[in-house]
Amino acid sequence: MRSPLLLLPLVIGLAACESQSSADGADGNASGTNINVAAKGEKGEDIRITADGDTGKVSVNLPGFDANVRLPKVMLKDSNFDIDGVKLYPGSTVASINVQGDTSGAGDKSRVQIIYTAPAEPKPVRDWFVKAFAEKGVAAKISGESLNGISKDGTPFTMTFAPGKGGSTTGIVVLDAKNPA
Repeated sequence: MRSPLLLLPLVIGLAACESQSSADGADGNASGTNINVAAKGEKGEDIRITADGDTGKVSVNLPGFDANVRLPKVMLKDSNFDIDGVKLYPGSTVASINVQGDTSGAGDKSRVQIIYTAPAEPKPVRDWFVKAFAEKGVAAKISGESLNGISKDGTPFTMTFAPGKGGSTTGIVVLDAKNPA
C-alpha cells in the first residue's frame, strides 16, 4: 500500500472528479462524503486530514502546518471508486473514506476503509461484485456474507454487505497493506 501522504492528492482529486456539490446545484442541506486520514510520518509524527461531509470543513494537520478551510460539500459516487477497473455498484454513493497509515515501525500497518450505500439489497450487490471482479480477472470469492479478494498489485481486500434502509445495502470495503513479500 502506498504511503498515506501519497493518498492526499487522491483525496483532493476525488473531491474534484464527477462529484456532486452544492456548487453544482445539489441540495445544500444534503450530506457529503466524510474523509479521514490518520497517519504517521517517517519519524512517527502524527498526520491528520479530515473533511466533514455535513459542513464542508476540511482540516489539515501536518508537522509544522495546520489549516482549516471550508469547501463545498462533496458526495463521491460509484464512479469515484476503482479496484482494478471494478467500480462501486451502479448508483452507489460513498458515505465515508477512512485512511490509516503507519510505516514508521516494522511493517506496513496501512488500511483504507470505504463505507457506501448501494440502491439494491445485499445479495444482488455482492453477486454484482463477484461477476465484475471475475470479468476483470481479479481474485475474489464469497466467504459467508462477505467477499474477500486480492487486487492485481497484491493488496488484500474485504467487502461486507448489510441491509440498509428501504431495500438498500450498506457496504464496507477494507483494503489492507500488501502482504509482506
